[in-house]
Amino acid sequence: MLTLGFSSFRPAFTAAIRRLTPAELSSLLFFIGGSVSLPVNDPAFKIQIQSTLPSHKLPIAHTCFWQLEVNAEWPAVLHCAVAIRAWLSRSL
Repeated sequence: MLTLGFSSFRPAFTAAIRRLTPAELSSLLFFIGGSVSLPVNDPAFKIQIQSTLPSHKLPIAHTCFWQLEVNAEWPAVLHCAVAIRAWLSRSL
């Protein structure tokens, strides 16, 4: 389950995730939770993404809790996808 902090942020982030390649998606999962795959057989599992950071901050992952804090001011899907790819390339 994917939980997003603000409903206005949901369309851009969800669309950006859909644009990722399988390798990029695995990298995103690793960045968020420290694993390239999702836990199996855990009905309570969820990834929490909160758009609470100011525009000058880079994303912050809380891997023990599968939480990601991101910039709240991503204006467009394309910008969101570019930003995700940029921090994935820097974080791994």
